[in-house]
Amino acid sequence: MALHQALELVRGAPIADAAPGQWHWAEDWRCEMAAAVRDIGVALANLALARRDIDLARWAAARALLASPQDDQLMMVRLRTEHLAGNQPEVNRLAFEVMRRSKVLGFELSEEMADVVQEAITGVPRLRFDDDK
Repeated sequence: MALHQALELVRGAPIADAAPGQWHWAEDWRCEMAAAVRDIGVALANLALARRDIDLARWAAARALLASPQDDQLMMVRLRTEHLAGNQPEVNRLAFEVMRRSKVLGFELSEEMADVVQEAITGVPRLRFDDDK
């Protein structure tokens, strides 16, 4: 599978070995490469989850996280993977990490992330209240 082969090439974050500011002109490329690896990791992990292939989903997310550490989309895939695997201790650890990072950085979780965290922790989808009704 091409997605798997692409992730096998990932060894870390793009241009991570360059000194800060050394390749400032390549920052846009670095961001695009990390986003492409993230997208491949999410796509392969979601395909694996659809087939209930937990090992492949874990591998895809972990490999993509090498290029895009702490990416929200990859963290959501990891949470869903561990929830599907029934690995509640890892779900709790990941959820705590996501919420701690949110607090430290001073931002609120996205609606999607809050939904995934809630369902992974409790097994119940998060209730939504529509203000328009």
